[in-house]
Amino acid sequence: MREPARTERGVGDCGEPEDVVERLVTMAEDPRTREQATAELVWALADLDDVVAASGRPREEIADEARESVRRERQGGGSMRELPTSLLGPFVTVEQMGRLSRALRATRTLHTGDRELAFLVLRWDPELAVSWLSDRLRELEGNDAPDVWWLRELASRVGDVELLTIVERASGRLAAGDG
Repeated sequence: MREPARTERGVGDCGEPEDVVERLVTMAEDPRTREQATAELVWALADLDDVVAASGRPREEIADEARESVRRERQGGGSMRELPTSLLGPFVTVEQMGRLSRALRATRTLHTGDRELAFLVLRWDPELAVSWLSDRLRELEGNDAPDVWWLRELASRVGDVELLTIVERASGRLAAGDG
């Protein structure tokens, strides 16, 4: 489990875990605060996935236990600051995932926070994430082009041959200076 990055999160001890997750989702929807919030959400869900994989038990069972553990800790006077980031994963709701998906659909840039949002959405809607990334790659122009190494990684991870081809073409255009 990762240690909580409370200073990066900027939410302090703002109450219940649902409040912390809501604040992170709201920050991830805003391109100006997206980068720090999406990283926290990605870590929270990745850590939850790691616990599920290590235990071999159903995800919902692990999530229920984590939520109960957080509630007990809070009832005992514990602060959200003291809890690992992974314990926030079970508090991300389907409605919040939908909001994050809509935020990705509305995004037309390829900044670091946008990339993190795409990796986050990839967890529950790979088709949307891959489609969004493909569209952004097709729109790349020379001066606006980011380093695309992470797109190659994503295409390989999801096994999307079409996206990998698009990434390679965009990389070739960028290397040649054709934008």
